[in-house]
Amino acid sequence: MNSLVAPSFTAVDKIPLGRRIEEIKKEKGGYYSNVAMAGRIGTNHETLRLMWKGKREIYTFELDKIAIDLKLPVERILQVDVKKETEELIALLLERKHPDKTLKLALKLADQALGLSERCNAMLRLGQAFNDSYQFIESKNALEQAHQLALRTKEHYGETDILYSVMYQLMASYTAIRDFKSASDLLNEIMPFFEETPSRLSSISYQKAMIEESNGNIVAAHKFAVESVQHAKESGNQVLLAQTKFNLAHFEFKMANYSKSQVLLTDAIKEFDQDSRSRIITRKEIVKTLLKQGLKSSAVTVLETAIVEARDMNWRDMLGKLLILYTLATDQPSYAKAILDDNGYSLKIRYLACKCLLEHYRLSGDAPMFLHYHEVAEKMCIDFSDFLDEGEL
Repeated sequence: MNSLVAPSFTAVDKIPLGRRIEEIKKEKGGYYSNVAMAGRIGTNHETLRLMWKGKREIYTFELDKIAIDLKLPVERILQVDVKKETEELIALLLERKHPDKTLKLALKLADQALGLSERCNAMLRLGQAFNDSYQFIESKNALEQAHQLALRTKEHYGETDILYSVMYQLMASYTAIRDFKSASDLLNEIMPFFEETPSRLSSISYQKAMIEESNGNIVAAHKFAVESVQHAKESGNQVLLAQTKFNLAHFEFKMANYSKSQVLLTDAIKEFDQDSRSRIITRKEIVKTLLKQGLKSSAVTVLETAIVEARDMNWRDMLGKLLILYTLATDQPSYAKAILDDNGYSLKIRYLACKCLLEHYRLSGDAPMFLHYHEVAEKMCIDFSDFLDEGEL
């Protein structure tokens, strides 16, 4: 790139430079009208208009003059000053291991943000950081601000990417505080924006399915899950289609349609060759459908493959779940007992192992062992619903 020409986009959010300057200018008020600004930096207002619209390059000497007029460092306009910290924040949000550090950094960057586009992205990341800190009301408030900014972005530039990202995170906040009406209203509001984007309509339909499930309306949830599959087919994205079939299989399972669930999962797994985690999870779900149908030998065959894959990935908690299911499929309690006695597994996995042992000894009629694990279960505060319907499994 010619060093005489300023970068076309900012360093962090990839905002077109002319748009970035115009957004900052608008926040600063009437003193920065095109006519007034043109006079101060020695150009004409039509040249500035073309710069803002991306129809004319901005030279570095011009950017220097603009920065002086805006009373901002060039690095602030180009987001160079926050590039390192924003990259760190994005990594922290992906890891989700240091919520306090993540929130502190997100608050700092949100406070520094200037202009519509940068503020929208900063508030989106802040909402995510609050959510990861289990501060759901604060997350909702930040994301609702991001939502309003994203709507303005859609109105001004016709862009929907940031609106979709905000919607996804805001849905998580509404669900966390069980504000299903706001969640439903949000989906209905934004759905028209994505009428020509089947992949996103698929995601929105699935979000509606999850809302209905949270409200206990499994039949309605199933209907939206079917819609999600239909939109995925229209998108032509085979991996997305597989994911939606996996999602639909969940609702078929909930409705006790175990054979249908198995067929959907068996179809979905074909597209997960390059995604080891999804492949193992799908095998686990197939096993549950087989066990519900009493097909234990088939379940063992699938489990043996999944156990090898989970060990290869060193995915400990998933390995624990698979070994618990292996106890169910083989009627051998030793596998679940080993999980229960191993403090290296998470408490949730050990809960499941205990519940599995309860079920095993109840069915085998071994009263002393059943009573023993009943006492263990009470100490762990376990409920006594059907084991294979356990959400954590």
